Amino acid sequence: MQQGIGAQFRRVFATSLLVLLPVTLPAQELSMFRLFPWHGSLRFRYQNEQRLATQFAKERSYRETLKLNNRGYVISPRLLLFTWNGDFGLYQEKYDIPLVRTRLARTRFLSQSLNLSFFRESSRPFQIIYDRNVNTLKLDYGGRTDYDVTTLQATLDLLSSPLVSRLHASRRQIDENWSRESFISVRNQVRHYFTYSGTRSTDNSSLRINYRFFRNANRIDDALTYSTHTGTVRHMRTFGKEQQHEWANEIDMYLQSGSGAYSSIKGRQIVTLQHSPSFKSMYRYTLSLRNSLLQTTLQNSGSVSLTHKLYSSLVTTLGTGGFIGTSTFGNFYTGQVNGGVNYTKKLPYDSRLQLGYSRSLASTNRRVESTIQSVADEKHIFWGELPIVLNERYVLTQTIRVYDEESRLLFQEGMEKDYYIRVIDSRVEIHRTLLGRIRENSTVVVSYQFRTLPSQNYATDSRNATAQIVTPVLVIYFRENRHDISIRQGPSDGERYLGDLYNKTTGVRTSWRGRRAGLFIFAEQTEQESRLYAYTLRQLTQSVFFIPAQTLTMTAGITLSDVVYKNSAETLRMQTFNSELRWKPTLDLVISGTGRYRLRDDSVRGREENYELILSAQRTWRVLRLLLRYEQRYWQYVSREIREKRFTVELERIF
Repeated sequence: MQQGIGAQFRRVFATSLLVLLPVTLPAQELSMFRLFPWHGSLRFRYQNEQRLATQFAKERSYRETLKLNNRGYVISPRLLLFTWNGDFGLYQEKYDIPLVRTRLARTRFLSQSLNLSFFRESSRPFQIIYDRNVNTLKLDYGGRTDYDVTTLQATLDLLSSPLVSRLHASRRQIDENWSRESFISVRNQVRHYFTYSGTRSTDNSSLRINYRFFRNANRIDDALTYSTHTGTVRHMRTFGKEQQHEWANEIDMYLQSGSGAYSSIKGRQIVTLQHSPSFKSMYRYTLSLRNSLLQTTLQNSGSVSLTHKLYSSLVTTLGTGGFIGTSTFGNFYTGQVNGGVNYTKKLPYDSRLQLGYSRSLASTNRRVESTIQSVADEKHIFWGELPIVLNERYVLTQTIRVYDEESRLLFQEGMEKDYYIRVIDSRVEIHRTLLGRIRENSTVVVSYQFRTLPSQNYATDSRNATAQIVTPVLVIYFRENRHDISIRQGPSDGERYLGDLYNKTTGVRTSWRGRRAGLFIFAEQTEQESRLYAYTLRQLTQSVFFIPAQTLTMTAGITLSDVVYKNSAETLRMQTFNSELRWKPTLDLVISGTGRYRLRDDSVRGREENYELILSAQRTWRVLRLLLRYEQRYWQYVSREIREKRFTVELERIF
């Protein structure tokens, strides 16, 4: 009798939930609770590492991991579908150092993840994800990281509302101990995120709204705790008999409280009129308000530009504009006139010639006291081994903060840490260190303060010329920019804040790919001349691949960069060589070898070089996988060096 009442209750409960779904569910999907078969693997891993740095060390580690995953649903996969993944592991380490130390880690969940999806095929799908990742990783050159990251996040989509929206909230707790040699970094943070995005489109208009709240609570140093609010609104509307005209409204907001307080709000109105197929005009007005370091700046700017296509290959532009602003310490004004012409001509063999020239004349009058301004989240990319150069001049180096764009990890300055700073006259360069946490080709954001110009009245003349020939396999280009400044009125030492600038870039790139081989070459030379900061940069990148047999692939590459600072007689030379050989005689066996050599010769910092050799072989059977891997690394900087050898065996049984 009790079982009959329980079954009747479950049917009533399931029926009440199914009312929330917009479609009728197939009878074969209905089940109060269904769990699919388990899947996973059992993995054994042994690693032996020998390292010679400040002293000799031998480390052996063993890891046994049971990986399980499953999925299922409640009543129906369209109502509640869940997925669970977990790693349950043992980890042991033994150190043979002058002071012998042995450590045995506890049995624990190394990672686990639970994903709950509600109403997946409805107009309001909802998702909850819980994820925890606990691990110990041995990094290259004696590096090590122990971390415990716990994340809880929820996402709700509103697909049937007039404004299609997504709301996302998450909480992430990060505990990490990162170390390499004498450099130790400890993180204990709690991060809160909330984002909203909404879009709406009609035949003649579109609306996009984005908002993001982020709070980073630093439990080690409360002075580094901060919160940010970022919001954007974009509204665009077309009008006219054929909807050929466009009116756009944009609002950008950024507010940071706590460490590095800063706020900015900017509004723009843009009207584009297409008077004829060959003639259009654009009208732009911008109002911005910025507050930093108890300094408030209000700026109004406007511009008008005309574009006329004389022929299909010849386009001319003409514009005028200016801005006027006021701040806590004074006011400023700039007026500008600009124009340009672009020409494109088709050439034989599916090629084309592109020419361009533009010129801008401006007059600026600044009546402000010398003061300090702030820059928040200036984005840069560390291309290869090249440094980044901050946009502003006369930067207060003690205020520089470098963050990872995605994780907001705060990097540390120092020759033996993440990056170091070089000041050349009025400009600031940031160089990443080879053994730091900033990766090659990664994106960072930089916040800093800089000194502004004193009260001056000056004129600027900017000229830009470009030429480019494009073919299916070859591109040759040339760019030249001149920026001349004439001081009309100002303090006698004012010229040290300003300076003429000349840039010239010449480059070529080509690529070809065949069935058995391929080639890519990029070469470029950039010259910059100014009163205070001048350099010549030469870059060469070449990569090739060969496939002499169906089972064999060979690749090789070289990158050369050479920077010569003319005014300071400093040099920076970087060389990178890499090659890879991959042999796959059968579908179940893969053998590969990779080698890489890097040299960084800095006339100020010294010579730094390293090489890496990695050999691996992997064999797979139906339910087994065996991996053998040998790694050898060497790093030297001035009188310091690290030698490292590592051998890894990994066996995995899949079920």
